[in-house]
Amino acid sequence: MNIPKRLKILSHTIEVDFQENLWHEENVWAQCNYRNNTIKIQSNTATIPRSDSQLKASFWHEVFHYVFYYLQKPKLEKNETLVDSIGQI
Repeated sequence: MNIPKRLKILSHTIEVDFQENLWHEENVWAQCNYRNNTIKIQSNTATIPRSDSQLKASFWHEVFHYVFYYLQKPKLEKNETLVDSIGQI
């Protein structure tokens, strides 16, 4: 599976962007921004090596934050353990 540059969740289009310095700037592997409908993912670089499975897990982790957010399930949306577990499937 290739990570798409954009995807639709319900009626919302989410843009996906790979960042080379996200880990250094934000101290996260990935993040979503609900106002801008974006997902940022730390890319695989020489100084921050990430495997394909790590990139995919980060992508799915953020996708499920969006799913629960748009389903108006704030407790699930904020449950990092749940979102991380689903993202690993």
